[in-house]
Amino acid sequence: MPADTPGFVKREVSLDEALAVALKKPARPAIVGPWGSKTGNWIISYAKNQMLPQLDLRAQYWSPGLSGDRILYLE
Repeated sequence: MPADTPGFVKREVSLDEALAVALKKPARPAIVGPWGSKTGNWIISYAKNQMLPQLDLRAQYWSPGLSGDRILYLE
């Protein structure tokens, strides 16, 4: 059982006052996104980089060995 009960004060708030307070306070971080921090700037830079075209170059060399020019496949 709790030792005391939380206090509750009913307060009337006008629409104009609520809008003024809402416009002064910053939005929640989840809504604003990563644009306001250094880490967020890195995330945006990475996302822009991922939209660029990608070019992959691959090279492979294989030699059958020193015993000749026949390639034997083991099954």
